[in-house]
Formats: sequence, C-alpha cells, structure tokens
Amino acid sequence: MLTSAAPIVLAPEHTARREAAIADAAGAADTVAVQRSRGRNRLADAIFKILCVLIAGFLILVFGVVGGFYFYMVN
Repeated sequence: MLTSAAPIVLAPEHTARREAAIADAAGAADTVAVQRSRGRNRLADAIFKILCVLIAGFLILVFGVVGGFYFYMVN
C-alpha cells in the first residue's frame, strides 16, 4: 500500500488511450440511444400519467366527500 500523499501520474500514451476508450464508449451509447424506438415508451408514459391523474382525482373526491360529511356532522 502506498503511504505517500504524492499523486500518481500516468504516462501520456496511457492517458490518451483511456480518453479514446471513454470517447468510443460514449459515442456507442449515443448511437444505441438514437436507434432505440421511443414509441412504446411514450405510450407507456401517457398511460401512466392518465392513471396517476385518475387515481389522484379519485382520492381528492373521496377526501372531499369524507371531509364534507365530517363538517356536516360537526356543525
């Protein structure tokens, strides 16, 4: 184990090789993302949002009815 606090310096060719590999990996990921179809994801997102709105609306309706009944009974 190193006990020195001095930074480890890599050789320039090793650093360049690493940067090239990182750039290639990023380019490949971008290519895959462009090729991927977004149609199914958009439909799933739309269905999910519609369900969320319906559930939220139902909960607001239920709490409104329960709260209204409570205020009716108390006053």
